[in-house]
Amino acid sequence: MYAFALGAIEVKIFPILHAWITVFTGLIAFGAAGLAATTFLPDRRVSMMAAPLAGIALWPLATLALYVSCNSTFALGFDSAARIALTVLLISGLLLLPRDRDSFGVAWRFLAVVAVASLVAPIVMAASVYRGEPALLYLDGADHTVYATLADWYRSHPPQSMPVGSGTVGPAIADPTQPYSSWVALVFEVGTRGGAYAYQALVSMLSGQPGMFSYDAATTIALIAACLGCAAVFSRSWIFFLCLAGALVTSLWYDYGHMGFLGKLLSYPLVIFTFGAFVSFRRSGAGPAEVLALAMIAAGAGLMHSAVGYALLFTSLAAALLLAEAVFQRRPPEVAAWALAAIAPAVALIASGTLARPLSDSIFPDYGVGWTNIAYLVTDLNSLFPNVSLLPRLALTASFLFCVFAWATFLLVALRNRNATAIALLCGPTALILAFYVCRLPAPAVQLAGFPYPATLCAGFLLAQQGKQNGRGTFSLSYPLVISVLFALVFLHIPRVTGSVLHYTRDADRRQMFAVSDFDRLQAAIGNQEVYVDIGGNTRAILAIMTEFGRRNIKTIWSPQSWQIAGSFRGAPVPPVTKMPDLRLIDATDSEGAQERILVETPRYKLVRRL
Repeated sequence: MYAFALGAIEVKIFPILHAWITVFTGLIAFGAAGLAATTFLPDRRVSMMAAPLAGIALWPLATLALYVSCNSTFALGFDSAARIALTVLLISGLLLLPRDRDSFGVAWRFLAVVAVASLVAPIVMAASVYRGEPALLYLDGADHTVYATLADWYRSHPPQSMPVGSGTVGPAIADPTQPYSSWVALVFEVGTRGGAYAYQALVSMLSGQPGMFSYDAATTIALIAACLGCAAVFSRSWIFFLCLAGALVTSLWYDYGHMGFLGKLLSYPLVIFTFGAFVSFRRSGAGPAEVLALAMIAAGAGLMHSAVGYALLFTSLAAALLLAEAVFQRRPPEVAAWALAAIAPAVALIASGTLARPLSDSIFPDYGVGWTNIAYLVTDLNSLFPNVSLLPRLALTASFLFCVFAWATFLLVALRNRNATAIALLCGPTALILAFYVCRLPAPAVQLAGFPYPATLCAGFLLAQQGKQNGRGTFSLSYPLVISVLFALVFLHIPRVTGSVLHYTRDADRRQMFAVSDFDRLQAAIGNQEVYVDIGGNTRAILAIMTEFGRRNIKTIWSPQSWQIAGSFRGAPVPPVTKMPDLRLIDATDSEGAQERILVETPRYKLVRRL
């Protein structure tokens, strides 16, 4: 691993620097968009660190409001809407931010933390570093190109103007013979993840690259913002903030980005962040401004993945909090408390349009994972698609048992210290897991991976801070216990993190690193001619072609095998081929025919011409 990193540094200085600059710029831009929301958080020492995560919820939401709402007379392109939305959000933040020495000091610390955190960019964006240009690591999962396709479509033209034959991407029509535009039409019919697509489009705009080649940058920005945002909302000092942010890196959020689960990478941290904001607003006395901030963040979060899932996860935390407080106070929660708790899930469901879509994409896929492996998933000890844990089976089982012990220890300490917030973070996710287990629903249980473990870390750090601040009686005894368990819990996740990093960097299949120059060369050779895509059953190779060739309006004819992946989602048969093109695109591992010669060869494709 060291030799690999050293070689990359020696040879790839410019790509490493470019990755860092891209992510740093993105975090600053989203931080500017979320600045206004963080001014309502009580602890000014660390609240600004949550600005990028808040901006991830608010900037796409505000951009879509302008992009979709303006009528044809004042139609805005996506990029124009994004710039206007960012300007309004930034001005709002500057007006709300106190103008004193403390604010300037926090701002400088924010820039320093973001600059250091952006150093993980070359690791997450390993494909771009290895290829020396913007690239996508398309190794596990297949949804990367879905986000890229919608991001490119958003940026291509306003939704009010879809002229047929205009030469722009689209229009989004349900023509089964046009997989690219037909896929966009299908997503608009049933999809509820407009915020995630808009977020990808914003990163595409900031990086100056198409959606497919800015995807890795989007996951890097989301990962860093998630760790900083969730740590900021549950920390009351810099040392605890930095430690919690670092601990959250050991969650499955890193894996989710590379597996194509961008929606989960955005939504799950926003659930935890919104819950933390809800707790802070309740304690400080939620006024109209705080309620509005909470509602807007929830609206943006509900557009990232499944609004139903977001509502369920948030409700599990909020309900556990109110019930724990009711037990401690020996009286039922007030109606106002339940009403405030209901705002986030209700707004998320309404904003996403889920209630207006009887047919939506909120159905959980069944990956056929057994309950034993689900136990490792929900504790973030292993990943979903690749088995990346470096531990043998017995050690993995022992690690799981320690996770249960750590959870029980935190719960006992939380009960003893009457910490309702920590109890909610511990019991809410666990209650969902147990409910799915009792109902024999493994598919939705798999979806919880990446949520219980980060919530447990946040609970543990809350308890540690409580023990240190009180420093007497049972609190003084609980502090070293909680710190020791936290250290061991994070340490046990290092093997999986190491395995994941190696899997997506040193050991990654170089043929699955798709660079922008690959498609530039193919397009230059194809020109205005038709090309016969004959790649077989390589799902990711075909979807990458569908995304980039569709964006570039390259005339494509599909082989039967390729069509099953690229265009069969609407049930249409393979379009008949009236005349076989002279150009044929095949996999790089396939051999060209005796009467063909190679025009372009990339790590994944060969473009051949018939003699």
